[in-house]
Amino acid sequence: MVTYIYGEKFSFGPVGGRTQSARVERKFPGESGAGKTENTKKVLSYFANVGASEKKEGESKQDQLANLMKTLNATHPHFIRCIVPNEFKKPGNYTAAEKTTKHLQHQYGELSAKLDEVNRTLSDYDATKKKLACENADLLRQLEEAESQVSQLSRVKLSLTNQLDDTRKLSEEEGRARATLLGKFRNLEHDIQTLRQQLDEENDAKADVLRMLSKANAEALMWHSKYESEGVARVEEIEAARMKLAARLEEAEMQIESLNVKNLHLEKTKLRAAAELDDLQVAAERAQTLANSADKKQKNFDKIISEWKLKVEDLGAEFDASQKECRNYATEHFRLSCL
Repeated sequence: MVTYIYGEKFSFGPVGGRTQSARVERKFPGESGAGKTENTKKVLSYFANVGASEKKEGESKQDQLANLMKTLNATHPHFIRCIVPNEFKKPGNYTAAEKTTKHLQHQYGELSAKLDEVNRTLSDYDATKKKLACENADLLRQLEEAESQVSQLSRVKLSLTNQLDDTRKLSEEEGRARATLLGKFRNLEHDIQTLRQQLDEENDAKADVLRMLSKANAEALMWHSKYESEGVARVEEIEAARMKLAARLEEAEMQIESLNVKNLHLEKTKLRAAAELDDLQVAAERAQTLANSADKKQKNFDKIISEWKLKVEDLGAEFDASQKECRNYATEHFRLSCL
């Protein structure tokens, strides 16, 4: 006989004139774990009620048989005298009923023990399921935290990469500025060297003019002494020589003035070049300091990026291990749910 109870399919077969549970079959295999536990409890309750009702039915039949025997003994004693000896000589329906009742009671005890064992197993499965659910939630939380940390590290890595790119661009710009300043510095050094050569040449020319002036003064003194010694006779000759010497002296003074102007211009150019050289040296030192600072920052950034790369690799390994452990727990949870 097949019966459906609370969504479950049960098959019963005859045993000693009674029925017992022969097979329990799930009608809805797609139910959840909570539904399975509830349906199992209902089935166990049903079997307990069936066993109790069978026990009560046996006791009721025994009481009815005893009452019937008392009634027959009171109303038909002759019939009882005829029936009872045969009953004692050869067991009849009463003995069969007692055997059936005892057999049912024995089956009920076995079924109760099995039901207790099933309840304990279900309790263990529920506890294991709750534990796995808690561990799964913990693993999911750890997974979310790992993903959050990986995302944060990715953002930090991107920020550090951008900072490194900016630092590299700044270093390249400072390098180009440094190269430009060094080029200007070399050009100014060349210009200063040229101006020094020109100044030396002008000083040599000035010395030559001074020598010529000294020579002209010496000649003038000589002619003056000759004029005083030789008299007025040679006044015209002396005057001509004086005019010639005056012209030469004026020419020498003009050359000296021109050389002084050139010398002053060269001195100003030299001072301006020296000031520019000092500025360029200061700028070169500042560029060198900035370049050294940029190199140091770049090394620090490279070190920080290496450390973050190691941290990202460690978190990636932990993330993979967490995923693997989560998959193992999920597989174990699925296997236990299917049992």
